[in-house]
Amino acid sequence: MAEVEIKVDPLTRIEGHVGFTVKVKDGKVTEAKAEAAMFRGFEIFLKGRNPRDAYVIAQRICGVCPAAHAMASIKNLDMAFGYRAETPPTTVPKNATRIRNVMFAANYVMSHILHQYHLTGFDYLVPNPDVLVTLAKLTDWATIAGFIFGIDPIGAPGSVVFGPPATSDVAEYVRDTLLIKQLGVPESVADLVMNGGYVPVESVLLGVYGLTPALKDKHIQGYKKLGGASWVAALRHRADCQKIIALFGGKMPHHQTYVPGGVTVEPTIGSIATAYAKAAVIKEFVRDVVLRDMAFVVKWRNLYFPPPGWAADTILTADAFDGYKQYGVGPRRFLSYGGFEDPDRAYYRFLTRGVLHIPETGWAGREYEDFDPASITEYVKHSWYSDECSKLNPKGGKTIPAWEKAGAYSWAKSPRYKDKVHEVGPHARIVVSLHKGKVPQPAEELKALASEVPILGTKDLSGKYLYDAFDEVVKTPSCLGRIAARAYEAWLVAKKLPEWIVAINPTGPVYLHKPIPDTAESMGLTEAPRGALGHWMKIKGKKIDNYQVITPTAWNISPRDDNNQPGPAETALQGGPESIPTPVADVNNPLEILKVLHSFDFCLACTVHVIDVRTKKKKICKIC
Repeated sequence: MAEVEIKVDPLTRIEGHVGFTVKVKDGKVTEAKAEAAMFRGFEIFLKGRNPRDAYVIAQRICGVCPAAHAMASIKNLDMAFGYRAETPPTTVPKNATRIRNVMFAANYVMSHILHQYHLTGFDYLVPNPDVLVTLAKLTDWATIAGFIFGIDPIGAPGSVVFGPPATSDVAEYVRDTLLIKQLGVPESVADLVMNGGYVPVESVLLGVYGLTPALKDKHIQGYKKLGGASWVAALRHRADCQKIIALFGGKMPHHQTYVPGGVTVEPTIGSIATAYAKAAVIKEFVRDVVLRDMAFVVKWRNLYFPPPGWAADTILTADAFDGYKQYGVGPRRFLSYGGFEDPDRAYYRFLTRGVLHIPETGWAGREYEDFDPASITEYVKHSWYSDECSKLNPKGGKTIPAWEKAGAYSWAKSPRYKDKVHEVGPHARIVVSLHKGKVPQPAEELKALASEVPILGTKDLSGKYLYDAFDEVVKTPSCLGRIAARAYEAWLVAKKLPEWIVAINPTGPVYLHKPIPDTAESMGLTEAPRGALGHWMKIKGKKIDNYQVITPTAWNISPRDDNNQPGPAETALQGGPESIPTPVADVNNPLEILKVLHSFDFCLACTVHVIDVRTKKKKICKIC
């Protein structure tokens, strides 16, 4: 098969603007390039400003995760003003640290819910109809409806509604009874779902399988029902997360109550009680729905509720998404700055700081090292920046655009840790924290939740429980590993959120004043929902002399560096020394590429352009 170039630009269901050029030969990716096509420039126009402006302006780097930039910039300012060294402890009032943690934790949960249901979730919504039919032979229809489509089980609580007997036409039952009658899906959509092959919801709605854009509005209700109650409830709970931030931040996005040395909001019993009530409901949603739905994606064959009379050999013999536990592996090196400092425990972070390598041999062979911010270096060989900006630590970093630079293909720099490629994000935080013993092992935590979330306690014919399967996936570098780790982290943070809210003292101090220093060098390192985020600053004459930012997406979509090492996302697609390349079954509909890239949760929008170099024709696949 001749090599084919696929242009994915812009990538959809992602925040921000990035494209990928991917070469495919013999059904596998052979080369991938991540092309960040927008210039940020915040580092340039922050120069010369009052240092206090950094908190307000830096939030505008992103409208989706301003809370993360708020945290990084305020920690940067705290260090510059003399409240802290780079690591805790700090002289910022404990109450202020608690309020900051609550606001940031609410942003975490909001972001993870957003990703699971409204960004990457569509990639796993509708499986091959053959899998539906196989599951129909294994389980009750209430379970199918609940776990495939995310709706509440059919029937009274505790009841079991089994499917048709063995002699019935299972496919007809799925179409007529399950999809049309019980779920209310329009007949045309149900026909497409049953028409064979993998049928992603975005394709069903927008034309890849024949539904014209003109019919989109007509079938949007069917789409919502396919998305199910989980999809709709996720919107509501995301809004409540934002409301918690607004209670203490004045508004969201771009809240406005952080200052060097604390916060400007004085908590009240009313604001604490309101935030707690919302957080308690959010916690239940993450436990009962987010973990349930993610467990179903992680391990289909563990859903074994055989009705009486069904033979044991009808059990599903292969996971529906099993390949994504091997694809999209990345560099196998993970970096975490750590996050959520405890005001009552010096040098403690709820999410751990560190660096971890998980080799091909697996979790047992992992290698850990402590993190040193001095070991970060940025390269720009393939970035549209002057070579003066290369081989620098961000504390002395430079931002000099060079948009006509030969060989460059991205506005992202290439940050490296000890000159090696590292992945950042929820997966990195979780595996580092698990290694250090700072968060519960997934198997133990999910086993304890099995009474509230029964799916977690199910097992396959080999005797493996789903909570053990979930544990294995979280500890495995892969496409599924990323999204499973994100769901697990959502639970860990959601569980802590109510505790942190009630720890706020309505009469405790929230601010300690200090003047702007004449000179200072500082950094603010934190963990955004999407990964390691750092802000670096120099102050001279009470003004910002230099400001540098390395975002999580800069780590993950970084282009090749000066040593020609591809970035994490590029490696996840084309493979590397310790990983296999991503397969692509259909170059005209490269769903595998989308799944792998969506798992990173980059910061994009609109239309995917696929170019077939053999015909030079541009094919447009619209993705919702």
